Amino acid sequence: VNMAEKARTAEVIITPHETSDTEGDGSIKLVVTQKPAPVITDDRAGDSLALLSIYSSMNGIFTWDASENMRYWKGVELWETTDKYIKIPEDLIGRLKSVEFIAFETKESLPYQVKYLKTAESITFSGNSNTFLKNIVLGNEICDLVKYGNLRKLTVRAYGLVGLPANFTEFGKTLISLDL
Repeated sequence: VNMAEKARTAEVIITPHETSDTEGDGSIKLVVTQKPAPVITDDRAGDSLALLSIYSSMNGIFTWDASENMRYWKGVELWETTDKYIKIPEDLIGRLKSVEFIAFETKESLPYQVKYLKTAESITFSGNSNTFLKNIVLGNEICDLVKYGNLRKLTVRAYGLVGLPANFTEFGKTLISLDL
């Protein structure tokens, strides 16, 4: 699956060991183009696509059923009109409130799609396999969420984390809980 926003192209040249072809060496050039990942839109459909893309990129052990309503996915909570502790803006109703990415295998920073979790109040990444073998430095993608002001709780544990981006301090403006 292509998780990048650009198409990918691969060229494969097949050359036989022996050929009876009198013209050329019998080689065949095969060009394969993979379509880019779908565009992640700023709506509920974009929220679910971002979640699926992130967990897939991280080689998640469990899967969410993409044909099922996202409100039934384990570890995913949506903003509801019944959230009583604060007045919820209309544009947040039905959008992502919190997510837990648990049990995965990655050697890289958080996938770039994390920047699309604009409406999330809480995000957890926990349970990277063999964390003691990893030396992962977080990229800037997570810091893109500061400008939306919704993220209050961020957890990145059992990840193999050894460094943070320089602008990570910007989260001091919005976070009330940080667990690294």
